Amino acid sequence: MATDQQTEDMAEKQGKLTIFASYFSGAGKSCAMLKAAQKAKAAGVDVVIGSSPSEQWPDTRQLAAAFERVPGKTAVPNGRTDEEMDLDACLKRRPQLILIDELSHRNADNSRHRKRYQDIEELLKAGVDVYTTLDIQHIESIQDTVFSILGSSIPERIPDRVFDRASQVEFIDIEPERLQQRLLQQKKVSLLSNYSLSQLSALREIGLRRCADRAALYT
Repeated sequence: MATDQQTEDMAEKQGKLTIFASYFSGAGKSCAMLKAAQKAKAAGVDVVIGSSPSEQWPDTRQLAAAFERVPGKTAVPNGRTDEEMDLDACLKRRPQLILIDELSHRNADNSRHRKRYQDIEELLKAGVDVYTTLDIQHIESIQDTVFSILGSSIPERIPDRVFDRASQVEFIDIEPERLQQRLLQQKKVSLLSNYSLSQLSALREIGLRRCADRAALYT
């Protein structure tokens, strides 16, 4: 049986997971993650990007350029060439903090783990802190509610334990009307094509509620 000191040592070696969550693309979660990483880097923390945030957002692209990137590996799912995070390269680099976009991402078939959250769990076990992003509707337990709002299920999901056991969750909130305006201004109209204002409002509501439920676990 482990002693109290051994238990404390194991806890110290475990990396900490911080999730920047929201309810829709364009809400600003990747920017928030990168700005938090900037502060960590300025404080002397060794920070790298393991999986790059989307290049479609100018602000995100500009912020990400300031960080070292661990080269990914090429995957060819369904005849389409993509770049996947290279978990082994990230473990070999072993920074103090690594930025990994899209917690709910499903990896290519030849990857060691089926889901990205499993890659992140391996990094945490290795003592690496992780910042990641998540659209809240990808959490497993709220799928019935999500289906009632969208009329379809979300295929890429994460277990509730990953969300609930994170060291910190920051919900990046934005009014649905303002989000619509932002997406229109940045010519991302296609992102809105299947979503009404009422649906966005409902997704925001369940996001705020789920974060409140998580916070209640620690009070």
